[in-house]
Amino acid sequence: MDTSLLIVIILAHLLGYLLYIRGVVGSKITPNTTTWSLLVISVALDIPTYFYGVGHDATLKTVLPVVDCIGALSVWIFAFTRGKFERPDRWDLSIALCQIVALAIWKFNHAPMDANLWLQAAGIIAFIPIIRGVYSGQDVERPLPWMLWSMAFGLEAVIVSRHSPEWREYVYPVCCTANHFIVGMLALRKISTRRSL
Repeated sequence: MDTSLLIVIILAHLLGYLLYIRGVVGSKITPNTTTWSLLVISVALDIPTYFYGVGHDATLKTVLPVVDCIGALSVWIFAFTRGKFERPDRWDLSIALCQIVALAIWKFNHAPMDANLWLQAAGIIAFIPIIRGVYSGQDVERPLPWMLWSMAFGLEAVIVSRHSPEWREYVYPVCCTANHFIVGMLALRKISTRRSL
């Protein structure tokens, strides 16, 4: 059962990234520079902290962070090399500074799961620029990739629930589910608003 669920998670995540890059190519999506830059850092650090922190069934639970890292890095490289990123504003730079501070605090904590909790806080901070951008209309996003990613992280929480009673292992998939769902709903709201005008 977990293998089938894992395949669905991976396919949903990869499909989300393919649709996202396609949207960037077609200028239907304007990726937020700060969020994507911070996400690449966060997801790269999620892999070792989550893997070493979860213990039991670590490989099974770490597949999604690895897929997420590859996908986020692909989006970042694609957007950067194609000149799709906008210059971050002062607010975005202050958010980046907050995440760097959170990562520095994590550096001094040697427990992997505690470190992963700090990374989730930094991940929430990393989503503030894109949420702000989509809400204000400055960033244009399509809802489908975000909903696919939200679903994938939600299913990851199901896998975690089958293998661990440790509450800290839920924080990563639950935070990611919520962050992606919020962006997806805001993007959907913007599409609905434009259609009603």
